Amino acid sequence: MSTPVGSHKLRDPVPAEVGRHVDLPTIGYSGRPWLDKTWEDYAACRSIDNPDIFLPSKADPDRTEHSKQARALCGTCTVQEACEEAAIARGEQYGTWAGRGATSLKATRSKRLAAATRDA
Repeated sequence: MSTPVGSHKLRDPVPAEVGRHVDLPTIGYSGRPWLDKTWEDYAACRSIDNPDIFLPSKADPDRTEHSKQARALCGTCTVQEACEEAAIARGEQYGTWAGRGATSLKATRSKRLAAATRDA
């Protein structure tokens, strides 16, 4: 179980975004979780200029083009599988994750739940 960021005193500064990373798998463990890297640190989308392409609004006139751009970038990503698993686990309902739309991820989540229920 992780301790929420800010609930304890640390000498090292802790980035605010760590709170959403603590429970995700890390690559290498230093004993100081705020220094460990997660799959998100290696994501191709991490350094793009326009992250809005992954969550285009319905009012966006370039929505289709943005979705295509997001999927193309996901196709080059080395952590697609981890992204997909995280999106399914979090129940993401909007946007593009691992090159897949939310509807596709929801279908996978439903199939897994049905299989788990059937196997139980």
